[in-house]
Amino acid sequence: MRNFFNRVLLTAATGVPEKAEKKLAAAGGRFGESISANCSAARNALPLCQDTGYHVVFLDVGPRCGINVAETVRDIRASLRSVSSSLPLRPRIPNPFSKKFAEGNVGFGMPDVRISVDGTLGSAWRVSVLQIGGGAEDQSAYAVGTYDDNDAEKCIMRIALDAVRSAGGKGCPPYWVAIGLGATSAIACGNAERAFVDKFIGRTQEPAFERRLLRDINALGVGVMGLGSGKTALDVALRWTGGPHQNVCVKTLCWALRLCVVEVKGKNVRCITHPSKTTEFQAAFDGKKSLTEKPALIPAVSGKPFSVITSLRAGDFVSLRGDFLTMRDRAYVLVRRIPQNASSRAKKTRIATPAAIYHCGPVVKNGRVVAAGPTTSARFAEGIALMAGRGTKIFIGKGELPKKAVDALRRKHAVYLLACGGCGALYGSQFSISKRYWSELGMAESPWLLSSEGFGPLLVAIDAKGRSVFDGIERKTAGNYSRLLKKLRLEGNWAYGGVKDVLGSAETAKRLAKY
Repeated sequence: MRNFFNRVLLTAATGVPEKAEKKLAAAGGRFGESISANCSAARNALPLCQDTGYHVVFLDVGPRCGINVAETVRDIRASLRSVSSSLPLRPRIPNPFSKKFAEGNVGFGMPDVRISVDGTLGSAWRVSVLQIGGGAEDQSAYAVGTYDDNDAEKCIMRIALDAVRSAGGKGCPPYWVAIGLGATSAIACGNAERAFVDKFIGRTQEPAFERRLLRDINALGVGVMGLGSGKTALDVALRWTGGPHQNVCVKTLCWALRLCVVEVKGKNVRCITHPSKTTEFQAAFDGKKSLTEKPALIPAVSGKPFSVITSLRAGDFVSLRGDFLTMRDRAYVLVRRIPQNASSRAKKTRIATPAAIYHCGPVVKNGRVVAAGPTTSARFAEGIALMAGRGTKIFIGKGELPKKAVDALRRKHAVYLLACGGCGALYGSQFSISKRYWSELGMAESPWLLSSEGFGPLLVAIDAKGRSVFDGIERKTAGNYSRLLKKLRLEGNWAYGGVKDVLGSAETAKRLAKY
């Protein structure tokens, strides 16, 4: 069944569920058109986002389905290796000690295949693949509620509002907000990851509460990409299991909900999330090869040359032509270690100061950029200050910047442009590769010199005079938050120790301080 599982994994990576795409079309916001264009560009052939994430697989078997579970898990793992190579998917499963990546994203306990017996399936079985990007996972929140039975809804609502407000624009909203409750932290987080699977198969436990919470989350006013306009969230899914202690996990899944759910009964296949593709899944299950659609090409746009950046104003949409150097965490560390007056040997590996830096870890195959969306720029404050001091005038990424980076841009009359998070297919189609540096860092972390005749659309977030599109958004969101708490009577403490970043606040601070 490997051809069948190849199709399941490919569909999860390259297209959101059909009902989800309809909700995205109505999300609004300043990047709404970019999101729609990215879905079209990816269609069945390119990763939606270059952060191809971690795979959680739910294998639900009916008591009379008759499949060999061990063999099925082996097929899933083999298919993930195959798709990781052919699509491709970015290496995402490292050994934390050696830093070596698992081949084909299989190894070190991944993919996480969760097997359960579902009596309602009878002779059928179901496979669901959820692909969770690192940028969204980093915004996950966890709390232990302080409520008694009468306060449950208010407590969950307060924790969810705190989590979404804290995530802001960092996780690529509009969000799919998944909430899990359980007797332990592990059960709660597992329920959150399962929540949207249950919603798509029609097992919603608290639909009225989900609707109320969705309304209140959107009242926060975070907006698409954190810019204050359009939807903050597209839907809420809650899954709970009982227990003496109520742990709450909130996952703000990015707009690119990479989920595929397929049910098999005998020899008949039904795709629940992508019903129009059921015929393709049936053919794959029957062992027939189906043609892969070619991605739509995004036409290049003649953009503004770097020489006119001082005329750009915060809020402008632009496209750029020229060369762009990709940089991420490890590249910034190396740049800091190799001074400009380095020895002749070090100079051989030193990169000349680029005019434009793009915060991105692209997916590359056979000398071609497959996906190249932005990564979160907030963690590069030190690097932005360093490179702005060396003469870089354009920085491109996603999310709001910390004060240190903003001050450096203002002093050096540099600009910060926002690319739409999650739009890896859209932007990847606009680049060609000129050069690669420091290949030993791996595909994502190596700096790539990319050329484009039309990289965009990009939003001028901070212009050369220091004006910012983010000015006032946090103040507005804070005001909306305070009014909501008062209206819903949610003031006070509703969680032991408050709502926590799943990584832990101290660990997160230590991680960011390196850069």
